[in-house]
Amino acid sequence: MAGALAAVLAVVLLQRGVTDPPVAAPPSPSDEAILGTPVPEPAVPPALPPASPLPRSGTATIPGFLDPVARWELFARTDTEIDRIRPRLGRVTRTAVPGLLSTGPVSFVVTPDRALIRPLDVVPGVDLRDGGRPRAMATTLSRAGQMFPGPDPEHLWVESDMGFVLRSLAGGPDTDRIELPVAGLTAPVTDDGAGRLLVPDPTGVYSVAPGPVRRISTGALLA
Repeated sequence: MAGALAAVLAVVLLQRGVTDPPVAAPPSPSDEAILGTPVPEPAVPPALPPASPLPRSGTATIPGFLDPVARWELFARTDTEIDRIRPRLGRVTRTAVPGLLSTGPVSFVVTPDRALIRPLDVVPGVDLRDGGRPRAMATTLSRAGQMFPGPDPEHLWVESDMGFVLRSLAGGPDTDRIELPVAGLTAPVTDDGAGRLLVPDPTGVYSVAPGPVRRISTGALLA
């Protein structure tokens, strides 16, 4: 059968008398380039518009940093400024920080409407509102020692006489007090970022705030 099919094909070609010219394959992109036809470049996404210049104090918009679903903010502090970064709005607010009367460590606490910087030395602290002029910190807060966020936005834990007192941002009497052991602290007191203090001693680490004291670790707290 294969031989008969071959014979039929041969007959058809002979009856036509001529053969069709070969059909050239379409040139590849590399062939087009060789023949002088430019190869289209891949599409390049448009560049983001430049960010607004960030002033010494004030707010600037960063188009590429916009994240409408973000529910967090980031505060960055240097010796001369505080930057409040708000991805939900795509904005950065810079607030100038005046020179402090100490070059040592400081407490840096952020509340819903301000940032507070207080050196651990016996020198005044500063109260900073977004993009505004610095103010002197309230006298009841501007003393030596550490300072941490309190259990609500209106109060801070302030170090005082071998312990910490819960003190209002607006002044007024202390509403609570935590006594620290005279000896036996195995590391500095820190906080959990949610209004409770973390107090380490030889038996573990305790989470302390108004209400029951809870031991959260029998060893050093790493994270």
